[in-house]
Amino acid sequence: MPVLISHPGDVPAAARRPAGALERLHSLRDGTVVRLRPIGPADADELRAGFARLSPESRYRRFFSPVPRLPDAMVRRLTATGGWNHVALAAESIPLYDGPPEPLGVVRFIRFAGRPNAAEVAISVIDEMQGRGLGVVLLGALAELARAEGVTTFVATVLADNEPMHRLIRRIGRVATVRREQGTYVYEVRLGSVG
Repeated sequence: MPVLISHPGDVPAAARRPAGALERLHSLRDGTVVRLRPIGPADADELRAGFARLSPESRYRRFFSPVPRLPDAMVRRLTATGGWNHVALAAESIPLYDGPPEPLGVVRFIRFAGRPNAAEVAISVIDEMQGRGLGVVLLGALAELARAEGVTTFVATVLADNEPMHRLIRRIGRVATVRREQGTYVYEVRLGSVG
């Protein structure tokens, strides 16, 4: 498992974080059990495998354009996490036997350069897992980690017609502002408990 570093040269962030979402299994509404773990540079193949399980509509909702495949440069950016400015978590299945876990979803935050207490948030869940509560689990875990690292506000850009994501974003905390921008809504949400 990759080690999250809070700041370059600092102690591992995991050593400072309270026990939480990454140290337990999560049961979804339908009884499916998943585990969460940090994403790092070694996870390029898993990221591609999860992306391959997204429908064209889900890809469009995540990237705001048709993305038939993840370019290598994008994979490097999405796995270049350091644990402080860029934190990403993967949800994966619990293998029944000795098989590998299956990627089910990803959530991440990236801090804004001049505003360290605020971060852009993005989430993607494979189609067959949508509507089961995995998004709530992922965002709740990420919000827990973000608060521990001093992030108090998530900023999320959501396509105007993506109603499930609008509902999910409103569950993160108190919506401070919402503005419309070219077919999207940009939410600023003060972090609270997700549930």
